[in-house]
Amino acid sequence: MNKDNKKPIVEVYNALCHRDPSWRNPKMYPKFKTLFDAWRTVELRHKIHSHLFYTISWKRGWLPKADFERFSEYAMQ
Repeated sequence: MNKDNKKPIVEVYNALCHRDPSWRNPKMYPKFKTLFDAWRTVELRHKIHSHLFYTISWKRGWLPKADFERFSEYAMQ
């Protein structure tokens, strides 16, 4: 996949930290994983991708640009 189409998942976490300083606490990172899992559940319900796609995306640390935008929008609500 083209590097221009890849977006690191951690950018959403950084945006949350910038918006709300309480996210900077290291104990909040597991809550970020929970947030990702909740978004994944919504995406699976809408049959966007398979369960395996989201598991692999989390492990490799990036999402395609279109998926990243949807996750970012979901997280920043």
